[in-house]
Amino acid sequence: MPADDPTDQGQRAGPPGERHVGAFVIVLLLVVVVGLAGVALYGLWTWWPSEGKKVPAPSKVVHFFGIDRKASRESLFFVMVAFAGALGAIVHSLRSLVIYVGNRELRWSWVPFYLVRPVIGASLATLLYVVLRAGLFSPSSSSQQASPYGFAAVAGLAGLFADQAIEKLKKVAEELFEKLTPGYGSSKDALSTLPTAETGGAIDIGPSTATLTGMVNPRGFETTFRFEYGLTSEYGMTTPTVSAGSGRDDSAVRADLTDLAAGTTYHYRLVATSHAGTSYGGDRQFPTPGA
Repeated sequence: MPADDPTDQGQRAGPPGERHVGAFVIVLLLVVVVGLAGVALYGLWTWWPSEGKKVPAPSKVVHFFGIDRKASRESLFFVMVAFAGALGAIVHSLRSLVIYVGNRELRWSWVPFYLVRPVIGASLATLLYVVLRAGLFSPSSSSQQASPYGFAAVAGLAGLFADQAIEKLKKVAEELFEKLTPGYGSSKDALSTLPTAETGGAIDIGPSTATLTGMVNPRGFETTFRFEYGLTSEYGMTTPTVSAGSGRDDSAVRADLTDLAAGTTYHYRLVATSHAGTSYGGDRQFPTPGA
C-alpha cells in the first residue's frame, strides 16, 4: 500500500527525538477509532438499499440517529459506498494502531493519520464508485440493476487498500488523459515523496581504498542507499545496500571502497531508493594516488 502507513513504512525508524504517545492519548485514540468503526457499521446497515421481492425498492425511509428521511435508491448507494469505504479505512487504522501500541512504538506524527484515514477512505470509495458507474473500467448499470454487495465490497477494499485503489484510478486517468513525461508536471505546491540523494566528496583516499560520502533524505519512507562506482560514468560496480531509515531530515551517509587500482580516476554517485521511487545523485570523480 502505497506508503502512507506506519505499518508499511517502519515507524520504528522515525525521526530522532520524536516523542512516543502517552497512555492517556492512546486510550483516547482507541476509543475514537472504535467509535468511528461503530458509526460506520451503523451507517452501512442503515443506508443499505432495500431489496424488493421481485424489483428493488426505488426508495427507502432511513432512520439515522433519530432523523427520518426518505432517500432514493441512487442516494442510498452513494451514502452506503461512503460508509463502506470509511469502514475499510478504519479496519486498516485499527490494525496499524494495535500493532504499534503493542510494540510501544506509537509516535505523535502518526496520530493525524488515524484520524484522517476514515475520511480518505470514504472519499476514495465514492470517487471509485463514480468511476465504476461511469463504466470507465467496468460495465455501467443503473442502481435498479446493480447489487449493493458488489459496490460495498469494492468500496470497503478501496478504504482498506487505499494505495492500490489510487493506482487503479491513476491507470484510468492515463487512459483518458495524456500521460506525463518523467519529471514533467511537478507543481510547486506538491510535496515530493521521492527520497533525495546528494553525492558528496571522497575522503581518506589511498592507493587502493577510499570513503564515499553523501546526503540522503528519506522523506518519510523506509529508504536504502548505495554508491555506484567505476572507471566511467557507466559505473559497473556498487557498494552494499544499506538502510537510511525513514525520517524526513537530511542524513549523512558513507561507504568504504577497497581493492581499488592505484593511480586511477574513479566515477561515483549516490543512489537512494524507497517505495516512492529511486533518486540518483550527481556524478563525481576522485583519483587514487600512485602506489
